[in-house]
Amino acid sequence: MPIQFPLYPKHLMPIHEVYRRPNKTFVDIAGVVVHWCKLEHVGNKKPYREVILMDERFNLIVVGIWSELLEQYTISLQSAGNNKHVIIGTMLKLNKRHRCLETSVHTSFAFNPTNLQTRKLHALQRSLVTGKWDLRFVNRFIEKRWAYLATVV
Repeated sequence: MPIQFPLYPKHLMPIHEVYRRPNKTFVDIAGVVVHWCKLEHVGNKKPYREVILMDERFNLIVVGIWSELLEQYTISLQSAGNNKHVIIGTMLKLNKRHRCLETSVHTSFAFNPTNLQTRKLHALQRSLVTGKWDLRFVNRFIEKRWAYLATVV
């Protein structure tokens, strides 16, 4: 019989623990898409887009998506950004200098997965869609991130 791999990882790292990991290590996380940034061209003109994810504790993290995966997941990511979908991202690489996670050639995304670890996120997603929460803190997070990047880059 062929080896069976689980559809999703057994352990998803909480967002507040990601930055405790060493630089350039891989992590698997889940979050609700709360912001969909505009398309940028970085370095050698490769398309790049950032997505901000939030967990059930309202911790935020930036996931930078490079061109290879942008092409593969364009429609799913756009829908996730508009409808605040839950996403599981696997094999995301930590970039401590830019304070974000970045995709790699091994990264994959799952959209609105049915998983025990994402049950709380689905409840949060429903309350975000109905407008129960004020998300102005996400805009402040983005402003602070851009100020930090201006000093680093």
